[in-house]
Amino acid sequence: MVPVEVVTPVSERGPATAPARSVRRATARRASARRAFARSRQRDGEASIVGFLIGHPHSTIGDLARGLNLDRAYVATCLAHLSFAGEIHRASDGYTATQPMAFTDHAPLGSMAGQSA
Repeated sequence: MVPVEVVTPVSERGPATAPARSVRRATARRASARRAFARSRQRDGEASIVGFLIGHPHSTIGDLARGLNLDRAYVATCLAHLSFAGEIHRASDGYTATQPMAFTDHAPLGSMAGQSA
């Protein structure tokens, strides 16, 4: 048998050191910008759910998830929040958005502020 010599690579750099402070700060700045951009790209799920319910009353969780292309679990969570806040009502046949109170006084706006019309 011929003896085999094992060669291990030797790093010419010294022991691992932390990068310079300016490099760490630049990396953190880029990461922060990426996270901010990702947050700006997110849709407002609860607002889109209320808008969908105004146009499609008595919708179920499945109807909302399919119509808005959202995850069913996310829709269920948003519906629980909205229901607790009183913005929607749950019925046996689905969810319905609470309609804003209609303004029934037909007086001109100027007379409401104490000004004559």
